[in-house]
Amino acid sequence: MLKEENASSWLEIVEVAPGQIELRREPQEESLATTEPLLRMQFSPDAQLLLGEHLGAVTQAMIAAGLQAAGELQRRMLQGEGGEARLLH
Repeated sequence: MLKEENASSWLEIVEVAPGQIELRREPQEESLATTEPLLRMQFSPDAQLLLGEHLGAVTQAMIAAGLQAAGELQRRMLQGEGGEARLLH
């Protein structure tokens, strides 16, 4: 599981079927248990065979890289042309 920065919810990576992975928010209440996944990934049978027992580790690395890239893009958007932070309000 991954903990979101500045948030009270956890992200969980779940293999719902062979090669089918979902990234979900861990429900805080029972009523949230059926919320739509944030991300779905489907690995082909060939990819599953190639990755074998490392499928989970590769999935985690892919999601971590995506979250890191999203954070970097957000940081860049908040910076001004000169590289200084802009105040947005």
